Amino acid sequence: LQFSKEKTTTTKTDGTTEQVKSGGWLVGIRTAGASGDFQASAAKGWPPYNYNGYEDRGANWKDYKQIIDKMKQVGQTNGCGRTHWEYEGKQDRWGTPMALMLLPYWTDSCIQSMEGLYFESSATAPFHWMTAALVSKGPSNPQRDLPYKVLDVYLGFKKLLEFGVRYYMAFSTTAIEQADKNPDLKLIDTAPYQRACDDAETKAGTCPTTWKIYEVRGADLVQSLAFQPAVVTGIGQSQQDGWLDLGAAAYNDPERFNVPFIAQEPKAPPASYQRVKVTENRNSANNQFGATVVFDTPKQVALPPVKISNIKAASLGTGSDEPGSLSFSVDKVGVPVVVKMSYFPNFVVKGAKGPYRTSDNRMVVIPTQKNVSIEYKWNIHDYLGFAAGILGILMCIAMFVVDRRRRRVAEAERIAKWRADLRSNATPPQLPQPQPQPVSEADLAFAP
Repeated sequence: LQFSKEKTTTTKTDGTTEQVKSGGWLVGIRTAGASGDFQASAAKGWPPYNYNGYEDRGANWKDYKQIIDKMKQVGQTNGCGRTHWEYEGKQDRWGTPMALMLLPYWTDSCIQSMEGLYFESSATAPFHWMTAALVSKGPSNPQRDLPYKVLDVYLGFKKLLEFGVRYYMAFSTTAIEQADKNPDLKLIDTAPYQRACDDAETKAGTCPTTWKIYEVRGADLVQSLAFQPAVVTGIGQSQQDGWLDLGAAAYNDPERFNVPFIAQEPKAPPASYQRVKVTENRNSANNQFGATVVFDTPKQVALPPVKISNIKAASLGTGSDEPGSLSFSVDKVGVPVVVKMSYFPNFVVKGAKGPYRTSDNRMVVIPTQKNVSIEYKWNIHDYLGFAAGILGILMCIAMFVVDRRRRRVAEAERIAKWRADLRSNATPPQLPQPQPQPVSEADLAFAP
């Protein structure tokens, strides 16, 4: 803990100036060094960097605000939707490289971010990071042991479709060049991208200057399937049981594995669907996810096309009332469709069977009616947890009340005992008598 003193010059109303001392407490870790001086350490810069806010970034705030204002305008003009942006580490100039995760905040939830503060707790996160590697020249690749690929906007476009991403934002010359060649990526707007360029970028003429914003054609939140899903057997649904291995292998080879894989639990898929047994090769020297599973390529059982309409999602402000809910209509029943929302057991579907978890953590449902809705509902575990929380609060209140009453009773008993002792005493308590002080010869010399 270090108190930092600074002097600032202020101007008085009469035109004169004076220096005013100001200070603040900085919290950091003292770096080990010869001097051990906190003021000269790297830790001194951490608190201001983390707590100055977005607005206190000078030109970088202007750069950040321009893209936020532009995406707000895009949402108003072209409609709300999910957004995936090209990443680079130099985006920390805005205050954090995660600054664009606040797109929902700045746009009143119209523009949805594919990343969020709790993305590491989602089972969809590994597939998001693999997609980010496909659409970014300098991706972060934060989750280890995933089979990341290099920039490939054509393949990345297919992944954006799979997750219902409506907008793609690119700034590097390489990503823009590939995106411009894809007819299914429609350029709809641009915004400034302002940062200092290094020597290599300047020499190669690749210094980024502009965000290009593309609309992904056909990125609906519900989509028909070309082939009947295959039901997975032989492994569980946790990362340790091989489910992520299966998902990573299928995700990175869509040409071979164009048949969706779905789990056989907790809701059993139809018995007529083919079963694919997956086994793990524990002796594999390759620790990457996707390299330790063995399974056959499922058969392609073609499905009739399904026309999907009237899609309403609460998260995109398109008419659905319940948070986390989605509804849609189909022209055929009995034919499975994929819902591009992260699977979780709490989702309950009406007008369809399912939902069934896919290997990349989306959901498949089989409509039994032409109008289908999906809602997030509490289950017994949520109710028990909520009840335990309420019980804990009540116990704390009860302990406070009991302890306060105990203290009052003890105090009353102490006062009653004191009064009883006072009344039972026949003689008043004797005050201590002052003791005579010895007199010195010097004091006697001054006596009259």
